[in-house]
Amino acid sequence: FNTSRSYFETALRDCADLKIASGYISSDSLMDLKRVIELNQRPKLELLIGMHYFDGFTENQYDAACILNDYLINNNLGGVYIADTLKFHGKMYSFVMKDLSKTAIIGSSNLGSLFDNVTKQYETDFLLKGEDSVVIHTSVEQIIKRIGAPLRNVTISEFIKFKKLLDN
Repeated sequence: FNTSRSYFETALRDCADLKIASGYISSDSLMDLKRVIELNQRPKLELLIGMHYFDGFTENQYDAACILNDYLINNNLGGVYIADTLKFHGKMYSFVMKDLSKTAIIGSSNLGSLFDNVTKQYETDFLLKGEDSVVIHTSVEQIIKRIGAPLRNVTISEFIKFKKLLDN
């Protein structure tokens, strides 16, 4: 069967416009996303990071978000947004393909789980195609506009230390 991760990787190669609203990110996933955009004819990207403003960023996560954001803005490809008015824990990925068809993934996969090799975690997602995916595309656009603030407009002055699962 086709996993969310393999579909995500395939769709990234063929998309012209990508909208992501994810609760959590990892620094590695942001750098992987930047690299994929650079290598794949530079699709437009709008990314909403939904939980880190409230739960905290590590310095590496914040730096990676800034690097990706600066790359997107400098190349007129979009930007990174932070949910700073309320927590957003959804996981929504909308792809507009080069032929203008749309697909979307919704479910439990944070951005990091679509790039990172997490072997002891099971994610459940739905793949939507055609008209069903248009609702997701519109929803992600509206969520970013309503609760997202451009990354550089949000002050992050304190960073958290990376916590290993099950410490203490």
